[in-house]
Amino acid sequence: MRTLRAVRFDLLFLFRYGFIQAYAFVALIYCAAIIAIPSENIRIILSVSLAYSDISMLGCIFTGAALHLEKQSGTIKAVGILPVSFAVFLVRRTFTLSGVSTLFALMPAMAGGRLSIEYPVFAAGAFFCALTFTLIGTSIMTRTGNLSRFIFVAGIFTLPAGVPLLRYLGFTDNPILLVLPGAGGLMLMDRAAGNLSPGGSVSLAVILLNLLVWAGIALRFAASDFRKRLVEGAGV
Repeated sequence: MRTLRAVRFDLLFLFRYGFIQAYAFVALIYCAAIIAIPSENIRIILSVSLAYSDISMLGCIFTGAALHLEKQSGTIKAVGILPVSFAVFLVRRTFTLSGVSTLFALMPAMAGGRLSIEYPVFAAGAFFCALTFTLIGTSIMTRTGNLSRFIFVAGIFTLPAGVPLLRYLGFTDNPILLVLPGAGGLMLMDRAAGNLSPGGSVSLAVILLNLLVWAGIALRFAASDFRKRLVEGAGV
């Protein structure tokens, strides 16, 4: 029950500061653009690309912005005296924001594929993308002194994260792109959409390895940075 109340508080926080409204606005614009495309295959490819490149990566920007707001208001200082550990707080906030990202990522998918997409599998791919980039955003936030600097650094950092789209869209079939963060989630969404990628299908083992490795790395750094730089106050 306490966890549900905490998640409810997180959702109210995101709504109060306009994060959920921003998600919804972006998702609705994408849905309108996708529906206007006559070819279903193109609609699906576009919906997967948008779910990966924008919706799921918004978590990286929004988590940093949210933590900056909480840092300025003094909320972060209270984490050290909460009845739960900072790790529980971090994981709960990350899962909440990733869940919101996933729900809005499903909107363009439904607009593009309707009944042609395996939505549970698609949601899993979107969730892992959002989870990884949300944790990355947490690490970047702890290393930046203000919101404008965070947005600048996060924007630069997420540019390489879009590189796996080159393979998905068929510009290259270089397998090295499958090693990059987010590639596993992108390929899992493609798998759910019927393997329409011109770059070719990828084995489930490679997808799962990418998902687990990068989620683990992102969690390790986010937890360490959050504890040392925010909770303990060592750093910005």
